[in-house]
Amino acid sequence: MSRKNHHMVGNRLLRSDKRYSDLKEKQKERIAQWMYAEFKEYTLSNRCIPGE
Repeated sequence: MSRKNHHMVGNRLLRSDKRYSDLKEKQKERIAQWMYAEFKEYTLSNRCIPGE
């Protein structure tokens, strides 16, 4: 069975099925920033206060 897990982006062939541990440190930092921003937006919009 063949699975397509690569995509052409520009002139580069990128693997789309990477695990978190396969990412570079800079990529992990960027994901952490996105997750923090989404968490903050969610908690502010739903009036969730951590620890209550």
